[in-house]
Amino acid sequence: MSSSTPPSGSSSNLPAKTPILIVDDSAQFRRVLKMIITRGLGMGPVEEVDGPSEAIPLIREGRFEDGVIFIDQYYPGNEDGCRLIRTLRDEGLLSKLSTVLMTCEPSPRLLREARDAGAVALIAKPFDEGVVKNCFAECARRRAFG
Repeated sequence: MSSSTPPSGSSSNLPAKTPILIVDDSAQFRRVLKMIITRGLGMGPVEEVDGPSEAIPLIREGRFEDGVIFIDQYYPGNEDGCRLIRTLRDEGLLSKLSTVLMTCEPSPRLLREARDAGAVALIAKPFDEGVVKNCFAECARRRAFG
C-alpha cells in the first residue's frame, strides 16, 4: 500500500488514456482531483459520480476496465468506500481495475480495512499532484507484478 508522500522522480507508467472514475460526494473535491489528473498529469478520460450507488453500474458496464477508481471513504447514510471496494472484489472486478481509497481521517484501522478490501493505496486528503502521480505508479507496479 503506497504512502501519502511520493518518491521524487516517480512517474505514472500508465497509459495517458487510462479511464479514471472519481467517486466522491464533494463536487469541489472532484473538480480539484480531476484538474490534477487531466491538466497536471495529462491523464484521462475522467468521469465523476457522487457515490458508490452511481459508481457500481458504470463499473459493471466495463467502462473502467484497466482503469483507476479514486473512492472517498465517507458518505452520508450507510455507504462507504471500503464497502464499494469489497463489492467490486466479490464480483471479480478488481482484477480488471485498480482502486485508491481517499480519506480525511486516515488511521491504522482504515489502512488495514482498505488493504483487506483490495485497495492499491490509501491517501489522506488533502493531497497534491505528486501523491496522485505516486498512486498511478503504484497501480502500474501492481499490474506489472501482480
